[in-house]
Amino acid sequence: MHCSSSGMAVVVAAWDSGGNAICCNYLVDLWCLGVKNADGPLSLPRRKLPERLNMYYSSFAGHPAAAPLDLARQVVFGAVDYARRLGFEPHADYARAAAPLGPWDGVCDIEFGPYDDQRRILRKLRRAVGDGGFESMTML
Repeated sequence: MHCSSSGMAVVVAAWDSGGNAICCNYLVDLWCLGVKNADGPLSLPRRKLPERLNMYYSSFAGHPAAAPLDLARQVVFGAVDYARRLGFEPHADYARAAAPLGPWDGVCDIEFGPYDDQRRILRKLRRAVGDGGFESMTML
């Protein structure tokens, strides 16, 4: 997993009976859109897994962190559930890519949605760049 301020990149890998890695990737928006992109399952030789992970995470700053499957399941399924309540459906390939996550019991310890203090953010932006360009912004 790799986390940014509003989302996560998640890769789930499992081993098949032949020793190949079965990988699925998810780009997850934690604020409202849910699963924005999904890919997989993809079968590749075990020795190719590090290369695949490096390629997938190369556009993110820092290093990804290993996480238990239950956490990945909560991130992906929880974000989809939250986004659906807002009227957003997951990426078209989500259903196919969700299978390696296994079943979900609906229990989620993660809180989804934007909980930022918008006034504080706008004050900080104004201090950094001035008032120009903020005329059309409204407070939610």
